Amino acid sequence: MTSISNAGLANIGIPPVNTALLVPSVTLVNTWGTHIVFTDAGTYTSPDSFKNINIEINDAFGGTATGSITAAAGTATIATNTLDQTLPYKIKVTVVSTLGVTADGIATIGSADATGSEGQYWIGFTTANH
Repeated sequence: MTSISNAGLANIGIPPVNTALLVPSVTLVNTWGTHIVFTDAGTYTSPDSFKNINIEINDAFGGTATGSITAAAGTATIATNTLDQTLPYKIKVTVVSTLGVTADGIATIGSADATGSEGQYWIGFTTANH
């Protein structure tokens, strides 16, 4: 009987990804009642690079608005006039790199009725993985 070595199989599959190649950063400017502007401010170190950023805004009653940033250092303007503005929005942002690294960011911004809710915000990223 001939034995077969599987030692070479250890290198088959998805190679490990260096999450240090992606430093996610997204800012947003909130203008209540009309739209929110998101801007990619992340850094991507070669051989990794920007792929896209997916954005989802949810109001307290199930209303959703979505958009994406499709270019490095790009922006996305997402209309919010169809969302309920009496309670805070929950925002989820997912940054995706060309090597498959993802970073999820979550933010909650105040309601239209809250003093000082308009302005610029930074999204805190909680994970970076593949």
